[in-house]
Amino acid sequence: MTTEAAEIMEKLNDKRAKYEAITSSDSSVNLDDIDNQIITEVLGPESSQQYMPSANQAQAEV
Repeated sequence: MTTEAAEIMEKLNDKRAKYEAITSSDSSVNLDDIDNQIITEVLGPESSQQYMPSANQAQAEV
């Protein structure tokens, strides 16, 4: 793993931990949505679409 990839993974894990703390007190928050939001925050909107295809794209592949 490159240094850049390790830094990205660390940021993703840090943000995930913060959001999990929030969801533990607010059950209305969906963890799948949080994963998408974290990737968007860390990698930018164009990267989030690359790593987390939308439901429409997934459906089209089936």
